[in-house]
Amino acid sequence: MTPIGAFAAGQWRPVLISLLLAAVLLAGLTIKSGLTPAGLMQAIGRVPAWAYVLIAFVQGAIIFLAALKWCLILSNNGNGLPIREATRATTLGAMGGQVMPIQLVTPVARAWIARKQGIAPARAIGTSLLEQVFEVIALAAMGLAAFVTSVFYMTFLASVLLSLMVAITLTLFIRPGLALAQSAFAALAKLVSEKFNRFAEGFANARLLSRKLLFHLMGLSMVRYSLLAGLNVFVLGQLAPNVDHMVLLAAYPLVLLLMSLPFFPGGLGVVELTWVGVLVAAGEATASASEAAIALRIISTFGFLLIAPVLIILPEQRKKTDQ
Repeated sequence: MTPIGAFAAGQWRPVLISLLLAAVLLAGLTIKSGLTPAGLMQAIGRVPAWAYVLIAFVQGAIIFLAALKWCLILSNNGNGLPIREATRATTLGAMGGQVMPIQLVTPVARAWIARKQGIAPARAIGTSLLEQVFEVIALAAMGLAAFVTSVFYMTFLASVLLSLMVAITLTLFIRPGLALAQSAFAALAKLVSEKFNRFAEGFANARLLSRKLLFHLMGLSMVRYSLLAGLNVFVLGQLAPNVDHMVLLAAYPLVLLLMSLPFFPGGLGVVELTWVGVLVAAGEATASASEAAIALRIISTFGFLLIAPVLIILPEQRKKTDQ
């Protein structure tokens, strides 16, 4: 069996089960909240047409930054890959991540594209998993900042400054943070499940990278997190204008964590339930909170699908022009 096949083997049944569970969660949310198609369409209509251009642009930037990080890691390992091909592979992975766990489909999509460039599938999959390590670190850092912000009821400006301070500190002192994360996941592997060993190995491999590369990867991860958080808060601000943006910013690390779990594709169903809980706690009615949460999913997906063809087709056009 090829490395790509071995990586994906045995995953289809869990994927189907997770999709079924997600459908059950969304159906239960729709029934219990009293959400109606008319209310959902009304919520989507609150987002102006020009906002979709902005959403698509930000989605493209998020994809590009992930592809750039992967290229940097590949280059460090002596494997050059044009950024256009890396962007194409990452876009295909994100498209598959709409219905399958993105941790599975992105490495496979990248391995498929990289193999055409003479890069071994095992190397492509390994470097792809390594790139995701820095997303975990950025999420943990911003989660800490959000927790402190909530506990001490900090203002928006103070929370932004705290987040910047955490990001800069973690970027400058990334190697000790990697060692701490490696130890934490190794302990989880012993106490909970051996599956956490994959994360521990990823942090161990990350520690071997040069300081300059670590600085670049961590900085890009922080920028990428800021774009993700800003995009979600912006859209929810349109859908639920009466909710304090600070509440949304504080809740986003939890939402992103649920989106990153390999149990549900893109956190489908679980993320919507979480956003409903956050919005209801902030004073929204259950029905309007459900409409906002599901509308956020629809709008974000539509914005991504607007930019995805450009990210996939444009590289091919450039390649033909170069020839």
